[in-house]
Amino acid sequence: MDIRYNDLPLRIINVYTPTNAEKQKKTFHQLSTLVIKDSTIVLGDFNSVHTQSDRLSNQTNTTTIILNQLLNDFQLKESKHNGAFTYQNSGDASKQSRIDYIFGPVEIMNATYLYQVWTSILDHSILVVREDHRVERGLGQWHFSKDILEDDSICKQLEAVLLEELTEDTTLQ
Repeated sequence: MDIRYNDLPLRIINVYTPTNAEKQKKTFHQLSTLVIKDSTIVLGDFNSVHTQSDRLSNQTNTTTIILNQLLNDFQLKESKHNGAFTYQNSGDASKQSRIDYIFGPVEIMNATYLYQVWTSILDHSILVVREDHRVERGLGQWHFSKDILEDDSICKQLEAVLLEELTEDTTLQ
């Protein structure tokens, strides 16, 4: 699907990759013909792990190399996430992995966070992406000093900035 995001073209591709390694390779090759560098989000069930830590077992996956090459070639980054597995084999709880992903341009992926919703009727979690409004903080707790508000010079500067921002916002609408 081709859309516009922040006035720029963006292609969104939903993927289901078969579990068969040869079919996965073909799917990744086909995918490489559809991806537009810096303008594509690829999401879905890849049936392949991105890193070894995405799998509970030590089983190797040859298509991981192909997937990572595709991501590197088109500079696709994974959305920030909590690292939880997205798939669990209903018959064997020791078979868990993270095979459902959202990859995209660095700028977009840096501004999003991936949430997972488990349902009892699916063996995969549902992925939900939201804008990430969390603020990175350093060590310790920061607090606003009320003493700043007692300084007339700072209050006038703050007032000027706020008035300018409010004026710009209303003229754009």
